[in-house]
Amino acid sequence: MIETEPTDVRPPTPDTPPKDTMGRAQRSFGAYYRKNSATLEGRNLSAFEEALAVERALFVSGGGHARAAGHASPEGPDNAGLSQRRADNAIEVVRNAFRGQLAVSASGIGYGDRAAIQDGLIRPENIPAGPAGAAQRVEYAKQERGIFLQFRKVMLWVSGILLIEIRLSKVLPKGEGS
Repeated sequence: MIETEPTDVRPPTPDTPPKDTMGRAQRSFGAYYRKNSATLEGRNLSAFEEALAVERALFVSGGGHARAAGHASPEGPDNAGLSQRRADNAIEVVRNAFRGQLAVSASGIGYGDRAAIQDGLIRPENIPAGPAGAAQRVEYAKQERGIFLQFRKVMLWVSGILLIEIRLSKVLPKGEGS
């Protein structure tokens, strides 16, 4: 977890504009899936559970709805299924973290690779064979090394607020395996 303190904190005076009376604090939690995996493991699971603990009040009081939105990059054979399994796993972790004592309803939805395709990512099966697909193969390789990671994720929304985003890690933390 990374927390930053508000910058330039001074008590407001009667002349201070309202927008300058609010400090800013940010938290960032990193939890990552392995490629083609729908479950969080080890330190990644712990990071997700820590984020849930920090935001506990949103889950155990006040009602509302928690929704995990699963996503996948375009190269997998079962992107719709994988994204749904990721979303369902995130909701399972939420339920387990609070021992089922949720004040919010909770569900997962898998969006497959729809967001990736809408952003112009290429499915490998759509690349023409031979010289006709050479430029697309180069572009696909560039996307796979970079932007694909942005679409391998679950976003956890609670009562319309994006609370936690869980992504796939290209390089796993030391000691987390291959």
